[in-house]
Amino acid sequence: MKPASATLVSDGSPESAALATWLRSKVEGLRLVQTGGPDDVGRVVDAFRANERTTRLVAISTAAVSSDVDAHRALEAVRRWLRDVAPIDARARGPRSIDDALDASVEGADDVRALARRLSPSKPKDLPVPKKRGRPKGQRDPFRGVGFEVCFALLRHPDRVFTERGLSELTGRSQFGVHRVLLELDERGFLLRGESGSELASRVALRDALAEGWRARVGISRRGQYFAAPPGAGRDAHERALDALRTRGIEPVLAAGSAAALGNGVSIVDAGLTVYGPDDAADALQSAGFRHTRSANSAVVVWPVVEPSVLTHPRIVDGRAATHPIITYLDLLASSDERERSLAHEIDPE
Repeated sequence: MKPASATLVSDGSPESAALATWLRSKVEGLRLVQTGGPDDVGRVVDAFRANERTTRLVAISTAAVSSDVDAHRALEAVRRWLRDVAPIDARARGPRSIDDALDASVEGADDVRALARRLSPSKPKDLPVPKKRGRPKGQRDPFRGVGFEVCFALLRHPDRVFTERGLSELTGRSQFGVHRVLLELDERGFLLRGESGSELASRVALRDALAEGWRARVGISRRGQYFAAPPGAGRDAHERALDALRTRGIEPVLAAGSAAALGNGVSIVDAGLTVYGPDDAADALQSAGFRHTRSANSAVVVWPVVEPSVLTHPRIVDGRAATHPIITYLDLLASSDERERSLAHEIDPE
């Protein structure tokens, strides 16, 4: 067995666990030992020194423990960044918050980067690099990633005044990421900001800006997997496709025209079947007799999940899930089909 390049000894606190997990995602060959608290860290480090001399020891703890690589400054930075985060969220989302803090180059970011570099025999993978100061307005796209989720949340609650922490909790994203997006949206005139928080200046303006960005992103000739129906399936093809996906544990979410049809008295057979699904949806459909085709006029279309938010807050009608009306609106406007684009304006995406 290849020896660990370093052994992280954590005191088990949420901040220590977040930093240790983040380090292991960036640096290969790290081993993690969780202790019961700061008082145990020194004993564990001493035991490793006495019995295993081939690994560097890194105490990730508030306790004053001497180790081969000093992590105190990095841990203090992470503790500041996660100060207002609940312990359970710090453990679950802490590593992503660290990435966001590094991307924003907030105070302490250099200490965390330096620790990762010291532990890695080569360049740490995917380590966010410092951003240059004084970027031009509009350089950052507020309609992707964290920005997409923040815009989606604002559009779902157009009359609500949000604090950054409230948006962070609602979206599951770090306050650093939310802060950057709100600054960009404010610069572009989409927000009204005050002491109590931020609210939309115009729901329609943000909705249409998000739709424009979405259409440019997914493209008119949208990437997807197209499937022809099995021979003789006829009007049962769509139900067979849905059953095949559910049998494999895939819960399909109807999209675009299929989502618009749900609950509006239009059969999905007549509207065609378009769903969001994972890559392994192809295996499920092929096992049920569907075959890949290049034709856009196929029986079933499976779109990749470009943003996780497209699957959240679905409408449930008669046991079927469809995208939230806001997502349906975005997808219809991005369609190459003029009928679907016109259908978008019949939807009230609130």
